[in-house]
Amino acid sequence: MQLSSHDPPSAVRSILLVSVLLLLATLVKLYLNSRRPKHFPPGPAPFPIIGNLPELPPTKAFLKFHEWGKQYGDIIGLKFGPQNVVILNNYKHIKELFDKRGAIYSSRPESYVGNQLVCPGEIHVLLIPYSPAWRKLRKCFHQLMTVSSVDALLSLQAAEATKTVHDIINDPEGYYNHLRRFASGVMLASTYGKRGRRFEDKVIQDLYAVQHDFTEVLAPGFMPPADEFPILKYIPEWIAGWKRKARAVGRAQMKLYRSLLEEGQERAQKGELKDCFLKTLIKDRNEGKNELNEAQLAYVAGIFTLRWRPVAPGGVPHVLTEDNVYGQYMIPKGTMLLANTWSIHQDESEYDNPSEFRPERFLDNKFGSIKKESDGENERRRTTYAFGAGRRVCAGQRLAENGLEIAAAKIVWAFDIVPSAPIDSSIESAYTDGFVVVPKRYAAKFVPRAKERASIVAKEAEEAERFLSRFD
Repeated sequence: MQLSSHDPPSAVRSILLVSVLLLLATLVKLYLNSRRPKHFPPGPAPFPIIGNLPELPPTKAFLKFHEWGKQYGDIIGLKFGPQNVVILNNYKHIKELFDKRGAIYSSRPESYVGNQLVCPGEIHVLLIPYSPAWRKLRKCFHQLMTVSSVDALLSLQAAEATKTVHDIINDPEGYYNHLRRFASGVMLASTYGKRGRRFEDKVIQDLYAVQHDFTEVLAPGFMPPADEFPILKYIPEWIAGWKRKARAVGRAQMKLYRSLLEEGQERAQKGELKDCFLKTLIKDRNEGKNELNEAQLAYVAGIFTLRWRPVAPGGVPHVLTEDNVYGQYMIPKGTMLLANTWSIHQDESEYDNPSEFRPERFLDNKFGSIKKESDGENERRRTTYAFGAGRRVCAGQRLAENGLEIAAAKIVWAFDIVPSAPIDSSIESAYTDGFVVVPKRYAAKFVPRAKERASIVAKEAEEAERFLSRFD
């Protein structure tokens, strides 16, 4: 048979054949990898190749995990494409796996967006896998966040809380931003020895903008699943707008942290830097007590300004580093595990009407649960899982809890807080989306309980201002 001039050359046909075979092999591999492993925790049946990804909502996936928990139980097995995923909806699983078996349950999943686009170079302690680099950063945090160094900040937190109450008395309509300034004010002074007087200050605006963008790009479902389908990593950046956005977020974050670091270093050289975490970091590095490079130093200091905000209610993912048997289940190496904090604290088997705001449930039981505090099951139980668990637990938990308790006590003492319109408290609509979920502005009036209390606040605010002026 004679080939016509329109028939492709044999070399071209061979290339096409090989390409088709490679594509088929890839699809077969993806299909096989998207199936559930044997003895995996129960969960919804996955779709071929893509797994359970189509069933995840674009925001607040933790609510879907909570819903699945009612159907499949408090440990759920999912497939995100080829990635094995286990959702933990009860604290007992967290205690057993993250706390007791932390040596193999403390790594992080590969994150192309987080570790290569936003924070390249192993600089963010939250994102990098369990490794020597992580241990170096973690050691640095623990050296800084000792009980004595954290409690030394109580006077600062009290002064900033007093200023916040005073600001609300003078500008009750602006209460939302005054409360947001409090968190940033404490962190700026304690980390950089720098004052944050007003929410409108550029540095505070920059901090909130950077954190918003950072938590947005890391939220599940916001970015394409490049870790589950690595071919997405090779899309040219001029086509992939999501890559450009992620890199821009990283550059903006590093620019802010470097500027704060350089400003602090300049004040340190002049002998003008007040006692703060940055001053300790610089001193330790000069004395060889830590081995942080300039980028890591900037990020370690910068992360302190983010630690105040609550961690994700869906949990920060852990990764299992070797095959592990847990009860009747076999969890394969490389499985990603999420402690679903939302479900843990909304567990009806642990809490009476958990959706109700009922502080008195903690009066006679530090866990607030329906079981007695002395119950044997409560051994090694945490009072809250909002700060994570195991070797990845937030090092700044004591600092955050101290500040929250001081601010809450002063606000409740000073004000009657009454709704000015019906208040939406629904997690679906009254809270922001993203990796970190915070309440939106709500309709409330802050009314001083008595003129005498307003006068006391005014007097204390003068003393607080004298204390805080050292950071000007």
